[in-house]
Amino acid sequence: LMVLVAATSTAAAVLLWLYGVGRLGVSVGAAYGNLVPVVTVAGAALFGIAPRPLELIGGVIVIAGVVVAQWGERGSGRNRTAKP
Repeated sequence: LMVLVAATSTAAAVLLWLYGVGRLGVSVGAAYGNLVPVVTVAGAALFGIAPRPLELIGGVIVIAGVVVAQWGERGSGRNRTAKP
């Protein structure tokens, strides 16, 4: 049962990721991929595991990087969602 749950959730995650990259583009998908550790730390906090100060600082840096990357994309005038 455990293997089935793990395989199903992994397959669902990969399919959703591919769908999102197809809709948003590779550069946006890569930027949001950097948020995985941040979401993991936030999820651990929900289970009562307190993040260390360095993890919090790292999360702020990652979120700032994603915001800056997305801000630069919008300001460039290029439309990443257009399909050829």
